[in-house]
Amino acid sequence: MYPQKGVIRPGSDADVVIWDPNHSRVISSATHHHKVDYNIFEGMQVFGKADHTFSNGYLVWDGKEFHNQQKGKYVKRGIFGYTYGRHSAWTEVNNPLNFKVDRSGKNK
Repeated sequence: MYPQKGVIRPGSDADVVIWDPNHSRVISSATHHHKVDYNIFEGMQVFGKADHTFSNGYLVWDGKEFHNQQKGKYVKRGIFGYTYGRHSAWTEVNNPLNFKVDRSGKNK
């Protein structure tokens, strides 16, 4: 997705979040922005808050309400990415067949 995403420079999407790390709140279904009346994290205290969010250069969250929704655009990516490649490398390194067990009894 780079350089379309993940960088602030001309030609990129200008997706930016202004984060307030000092904000704290208690999660509640009464205050979340979902169409369900429960939250599995009900009562949990969390820290940090997205103060303002910009998508494609448009303000979409001002800390209280949403604006300019549906301004995003689809960014095509390949079917396999970095994480998939790292998984196969990890699998090979940790393959049990790579670890030989001495059963000769000579190491007693």
